Amino acid sequence: DIPKAIWNSPEVACMVVSQSEEGNDQPVVEYANIAALETVGLKKNEFEQLFSTKPKELQTADDIKPAVDAIQLDLPPAMKGDKKFERGYKKKMLRQEEPGDVTIVDAYRWDVEKSTFEGGKFVTESIGVGYAWGEWLIGEHLVCSPGGVMNEIEEEL
Repeated sequence: DIPKAIWNSPEVACMVVSQSEEGNDQPVVEYANIAALETVGLKKNEFEQLFSTKPKELQTADDIKPAVDAIQLDLPPAMKGDKKFERGYKKKMLRQEEPGDVTIVDAYRWDVEKSTFEGGKFVTESIGVGYAWGEWLIGEHLVCSPGGVMNEIEEEL
């Protein structure tokens, strides 16, 4: 069961973000596995804290929460230029005072595309960016990996 293996992966954090409907650069988290949730300090049952709002079809008047209550990530929702894949990516994805900023290191990112058949030919459009990483930094000297592994280092990665 591949989807379950990705969700429970003990080695790789995976997240997919897309452009918000408002057209700003704030990413919308479409998917995050357990290790990606751990990266930002969440447990597997706290996924909704990554949403600035719920999808429209799931919203009710009682549970629409302001975007400021959600965790605000700083991951680009689109790849720039002709680039469709990148490895060795490093990005400060969450800015916070305590316990420190969260930076993904040696990550992979790729353009997530959707193909449709229009006018007799296939048309491909970008619908977001996928990210995968096995380590992240908290602050400048604490290297973490899925499963609660934390190692203090002397030099910045």
